Amino acid sequence: MKRLVLVIAAITLLLAVGCAPKERTLRIEIFDRGNVQPGVLENGPPAQWIQKAFGDPNHVKIEWVPVPRPKEVEKLQLMMAAGDAPDLCFTYDAVLVAKYANEGGLADLTKSLARDGKTLSSFIGKDALDYGVFNGKQYAIPGKRQLLGISGTWIRKDWLDKLGLPVPKTRDEWLNAVRMFKAKDPGKCGANLMAVGDTGLSWNIAYSFYEPNTERDRAGWVGPTSTKAFHDMAIPGTKEALKFGNMLNAEGLLPKDWALWPKNDMLNLQAAISKGYVGTFTNNLAYPWFYNLMPAIQKNCPECEWVPIDPFTNSEGKTPKYVYSPIGIFNMVPASSKNADLVVKYLNWMADLKNMTKIMFGDEGTHYDLDANGLIVPRKLSGDQVWEAGNILDRVIILNGRPYDSIDKAIMAQTASWVDAKYPAQVFLDHYKMVQKDGVPPVRLASPPDSLSKQGAMLMDKAEEMMKQLIAAKPAEFDAMFDKMQKEWLDMGGAQVKADMLAVYDKEHKK
Repeated sequence: MKRLVLVIAAITLLLAVGCAPKERTLRIEIFDRGNVQPGVLENGPPAQWIQKAFGDPNHVKIEWVPVPRPKEVEKLQLMMAAGDAPDLCFTYDAVLVAKYANEGGLADLTKSLARDGKTLSSFIGKDALDYGVFNGKQYAIPGKRQLLGISGTWIRKDWLDKLGLPVPKTRDEWLNAVRMFKAKDPGKCGANLMAVGDTGLSWNIAYSFYEPNTERDRAGWVGPTSTKAFHDMAIPGTKEALKFGNMLNAEGLLPKDWALWPKNDMLNLQAAISKGYVGTFTNNLAYPWFYNLMPAIQKNCPECEWVPIDPFTNSEGKTPKYVYSPIGIFNMVPASSKNADLVVKYLNWMADLKNMTKIMFGDEGTHYDLDANGLIVPRKLSGDQVWEAGNILDRVIILNGRPYDSIDKAIMAQTASWVDAKYPAQVFLDHYKMVQKDGVPPVRLASPPDSLSKQGAMLMDKAEEMMKQLIAAKPAEFDAMFDKMQKEWLDMGGAQVKADMLAVYDKEHKK
């Protein structure tokens, strides 16, 4: 009897071992930004917790694959070519993603997403997910971009108050204000005065002159993201927009030497804002804070008070402006991977708000606290106490933002360190909502035409050069100069590229 029991026990053990799920290895890319010691990205607290919370229950061994951030595209291409890319890899390069998808280099995630990605699909949303669809199949899972606004306008409220002027709500009110700034010089700036700090014509002003347009119309706009101003000489309304810029320049409302400022070099503008010489400007989101200009402003011009505005109304009374597409990074699985299902399960697990928060910030009461508004306030920790020593955004690759259940909280979290008596939280809430209001996102072309890749950069550079010349031209010469330059730009390839882009759009949007 005893022997029989031992035999049965042995058989039971063998059956149990035979039925035990086989462990699989899931290789996941992570950006190496060169700011942590070797091994921290692969074995630090977030990596250990992900293994324990997702890996172990699913019989999965997580293997992290660090990729240098500055060379991520180059490294990805090498790994893909060698068949050694991680199961989960990613890039911001939409053209590269389209290339791999169209050439069969990526795994089809359609069925896995439908079966195991309910939370993930709900979190990202259809609009963003559609950016990962090629030829009707889900080849990439884009990260969700939380805040889409880019370009905001600010004006000196202290100058408006001195002159008894209201905060501008329309383009005409804005123009009246800057003309008064020039005539009255409320800041006593003298020759340093820049009534308008923009280098020529801001995106927001240009968009207010563009004729009402459809997505198909915008599919033919030449620009780095299809809807950026200053790179297309033939958008209906461009002539009127540039004529407005020409008027601003002729009246001395723009910086004297703006056309000579180096491309993408904003040091002159930053210096002028910091010294209190600028009355209004349009630039990147929350510009004086993002570029840390406020300490210099407070020192050089303590009476200065900036207020956000959204005055550039178009013919429909809207304030259109360029905004980001609703996506961040593209997450994808190489066609050679055997773990596409695991990747979707992992991202679906990540899409739970509690898991996102833990991955980014660690534990409440240990690594962070919550303030009265429910915002995460990281503790000032060092050494082994630190949760994520690299970048808190690099592991939650399905979200470009912060793990909050409302946009207001996300904005407040991003701007909390800027809030003070002069600039309460409401100022930033207003500003962020203004830069997104009536936003015009890029039009997606899954397979951009060859003519755009071959001639696009040249056309954009030429358009920018022409626009500078037109804004700086003598007003009496503007009309004839514009007509000549527009024809030249269209003839050198602009017309063909625009036609090709529209043809691609029509092909990809057949009913």
